[in-house]
Amino acid sequence: MFILQLLNDKTADWFEINDAGEVISRQHFSEISQCPKVNPDANLIVLYPGEKISIVTAKLPKMRASEKLQAIPFVIEEQLADNPEAILVTVGDTNTDGATIIGVTDKAAFETQITALHDANLYPRSLIPDFLALSWEAETWSVLVQNQMAIVRTDFQNGFSVDAQNLLFFLELQLTKTKKPTKIICWQENNIIDQVAFEKLHIPIEIRGESKYGYFDAKNLSIKPPLNFLQGKYRPKTQSSDLRKNWMMCATSGAALITFLFLSQIAQWIYFQHQAIALENKVTEVYRTLFPNSKDVLEPHFRTASLLKKYTAAAQDSEFLKVFGIAGKTVLAFPSIHTQSIQFENHQLTLTVNAKNVDVLSEWSQSLRAQDMQVSQRVLSTAKDNLSAEMTVKENS
Repeated sequence: MFILQLLNDKTADWFEINDAGEVISRQHFSEISQCPKVNPDANLIVLYPGEKISIVTAKLPKMRASEKLQAIPFVIEEQLADNPEAILVTVGDTNTDGATIIGVTDKAAFETQITALHDANLYPRSLIPDFLALSWEAETWSVLVQNQMAIVRTDFQNGFSVDAQNLLFFLELQLTKTKKPTKIICWQENNIIDQVAFEKLHIPIEIRGESKYGYFDAKNLSIKPPLNFLQGKYRPKTQSSDLRKNWMMCATSGAALITFLFLSQIAQWIYFQHQAIALENKVTEVYRTLFPNSKDVLEPHFRTASLLKKYTAAAQDSEFLKVFGIAGKTVLAFPSIHTQSIQFENHQLTLTVNAKNVDVLSEWSQSLRAQDMQVSQRVLSTAKDNLSAEMTVKENS
């Protein structure tokens, strides 16, 4: 966790705190642009000068959080005697009496500070009053005097910052408004606490010096910083929002993929339906060629098989059909061979064919010879990737 404490003289203190709540480094910078650059996802908390913030309470009707931020400036207008549109508010917890704790600051100054932070590549997760960062215990007050300013925390979500000379006056004033604490914890940094002056409050004083834990309420700051002004449109992009964005992108991609798959299935169905219709038309055409007197296509597979069986039986006594049948069956294994003409004379079948090359014809010839056929071939013409040849096929004697 990183803490950037903005001081009233426009300088800043930079703290790095480990998971145990120990301050492992502290640096002072004359300008925030000199601060170290940290990962935008790092837990950076900015402490806003408390003298620029007022804490008030008001009873609010039940409404959405976004509506509260818009309505509160007008609800507390009389308490502040300021232009509602010129202030920025943040909503805290609700007290037992039903009143809601509200932090108020000047909107223009706040937005100027946010712009300066972003210009310095600093993107805090939280921006809270500096007095609410002080270490705090129930029924106690915490006081830190530094740089002639006194920072006072009187409750988990209440406190104030004043110049050190007026500290006692404001403590006495606070005692008239809230319950008297059991003790006041005073943190000595670069100022010595005048314990004698505190005796008039009749409250025990506990002086604490520097320690490895500093004066921060590190545990609550890391979990839920009180009165975070980065609400509404000022809310930062956190890891959770980035994660949500990534999930939304994944969901969108998944939906797009599902839609694509669905549409592709429809496209495939349309394509195969078209192919099925085209194939059905071809089957019908062949069927009517084989059975010219038929009006409807009935059992094409069965009727074609019967017709083939009939012709096969007839071919047993026909030399032409036998040779032609063997030539036809064997040529099916060579789709690159195309028959141009057929002639049967003197017990031999002469075929004029086109093929890609001589090797294909040679392979077909070997297939025919394997069927106990005599084969001879003669090349008629040749061209690139094509030749014309005459094949003579007859039965062995």
